[in-house]
Amino acid sequence: MIPDAKNITFQNFTVSALRGAPFSISQCTTFSGVAGDCNSSEFLIEDILIENIKGTINADPIATYQCSGAAPCQHISMFDVELETVNGTVATGWSCKNLVGAVGFTC
Repeated sequence: MIPDAKNITFQNFTVSALRGAPFSISQCTTFSGVAGDCNSSEFLIEDILIENIKGTINADPIATYQCSGAAPCQHISMFDVELETVNGTVATGWSCKNLVGAVGFTC
């Protein structure tokens, strides 16, 4: 597959004992310990493909997507993601907010 110019593709990675979620998008900001507004950003994040990811993570979730309510993330695809926690259980968790058009996984 040759992605077109606007796609972002992450593929063919093997990870080992990652501490946090291997994939994360957050449009929330924190300054001086005060949480910012997570729903006002109009910066659109879209057309991301993640595929053929294998290995171990310390704990679920596999991904956290905290997208803006003003411009929800769109068209994020995840295929062939086979991760286990370091204790040997299959990782299956997803944490999503304001994500439209998830493909290959269910938020």
